[in-house]
Order: sequence, then structure tokens, then C-alpha cells
Amino acid sequence: MLAVQSGGSAPVCAVPAPKSIEDLPREEKLRLFGEELDALKQRTVARMGEADLTYVRRMNRFSRAMEVAGRALIFFGPEPVSFLLGVGALWLHKQIQATEIGHTALHGCYDRLPGAGSFAGTRVASQKAGHVPGPGGICMRASKYPYCTP
Repeated sequence: MLAVQSGGSAPVCAVPAPKSIEDLPREEKLRLFGEELDALKQRTVARMGEADLTYVRRMNRFSRAMEVAGRALIFFGPEPVSFLLGVGALWLHKQIQATEIGHTALHGCYDRLPGAGSFAGTRVASQKAGHVPGPGGICMRASKYPYCTP
């Protein structure tokens, strides 16, 4: 497309800007999507801090309290209702440990935070198991399916 600049008489070749993302080639769409994901990761990592550690510690304490209460209700409960309450408390404990704490730690969310302690993943155990980390990544082992996260 030819366009004439104001104040000049020579035609200038101008490429019109795409009207929407659908007008872009597939490779360009993927590149832009990757840049957006990288920016999201950087914002998220920059936001993580002491509040996240406080949250996971509080969830861990609550989960452990549910474990103790559930076991006590099952063992000492005189009627079936207390047994069912104990089972419910143990179920809640297992769900919190598996989904809220374990899954997040498995993906290495707390690895970069100082003071994460037992919530941080271990690189050494993964590397001893024969898993090699990706570029700048941490290897994890989820049951029998090993994988590396960048």
C-alpha cells in the first residue's frame, strides 16, 4: 500500500498494522503467547514472599489438627456419628496435604523462597534418581512419571 507523508511528495511504502490477532501468522501468535506467559511468570515470582509462606504454614497446621482430631474421633468416639466425623476430618487432612500443599510444592512453587524448609522441593533427590534438570529447571518425580520443569 502506498501512502503519502504530509509535507512530502514522495510516496512511502507503509504496511498496515494488523486489525486483530487473527490476522497474524501462527508463529507470531505463538511467540506473543509465549511472551505473555513469560511476563505472567515473572510477575507471579516477583509477588511471592512471606505472605505465601505464612499461608502454607497455616494450612499445614490446620491440616495436622484435622489429622489429630480425626484419629481421636475414630479411636475414642462412642457412636457412629463421631466415627463419621473422624473420617471426614481425615479426608480433609489428606485433601489439604495432597492438593493445597503437596501439589504446589511438587511444582517447585516454594523453591525460591528463603525459609520454605520442608515445603521446598529437593533437587538432589531428583538428580540421584537419574533425572537431569532442564535449562535452569528443577526435576520433580510424581509417582512413576518423572519430568522436569523449566
